[in-house]
Amino acid sequence: MSFPPDVYLIGAMKAGTTTLADLLSQHPDICLSSPKEPHFFTEKEGQNLDWYQTCFAQPKRRILIDASTSYTIAPVEVGIPFKRVCEKYRGIPEKIHSYNPEAKFIYVLREPVSRTYSHYNHNARDGWEKRPFMQAIREDAQYLSASHYLQQLEAYWAFFPKEAFLLLPFEEIMKSPAYAARRCCNFLGLPPQPEIEETRAKNVGFVYNPIGQKLHKLGLMELASRLLPDAVKQWLAPLVSRSIPPMNPKDQQELARHFQPYNQRLQETTGFDTSSWTRNT
Repeated sequence: MSFPPDVYLIGAMKAGTTTLADLLSQHPDICLSSPKEPHFFTEKEGQNLDWYQTCFAQPKRRILIDASTSYTIAPVEVGIPFKRVCEKYRGIPEKIHSYNPEAKFIYVLREPVSRTYSHYNHNARDGWEKRPFMQAIREDAQYLSASHYLQQLEAYWAFFPKEAFLLLPFEEIMKSPAYAARRCCNFLGLPPQPEIEETRAKNVGFVYNPIGQKLHKLGLMELASRLLPDAVKQWLAPLVSRSIPPMNPKDQQELARHFQPYNQRLQETTGFDTSSWTRNT
């Protein structure tokens, strides 16, 4: 066992990281943190290493993975306040480097307009985001910052070599999860897992209907999520939730124009193909 972890699944938020983490956890040499997102360097920065180590329930496994997506929401968008969160989201790469300068990173990148909209709806579902979509985007930099992938990477490259990063397309995880898991294993120097159970996508975006909203306010949805089997949760889902409504086309076009130069720079700098993002927006 190597501790602190030597692998970080750093995001992006709402980009399939929960699904990928579930796939990787099936490998006999991988121990995924429990909870999946311990947020040791952000939300739990007051905790010590002993607490962090308790997040890894299978310490005899060779590779430990911390899958906290909060490690790539540092405020990088200039001119917009970072209202919801604070300075604890800055300086994460330096903190990780101080614990393990040889760490490796897996970063899942999703088309930024759809990721931003999913991020907003996730926050609205949880009850703290009550502003209309575009008002929230203009008033809180967390949404755009988490979709500015190159700037998030550049903060890490100040401390880690580019070779320490595997960039995965969100679409690859959705279309061929087993292949995405094999790519990760190859990146980590592990033999591929011979049998991978391709379960339903985890943490699929949704919003609560009125019944779900009442249960959520009472804390019952979170309790059910922890205690009920997946099959029961899938049966109950239509009773308490509904699909995320489509984005307003005007808002979609505005965000697509905003992200276009950032996407281009990402492709030029890393070679990561963003051409499908342009076609889909």
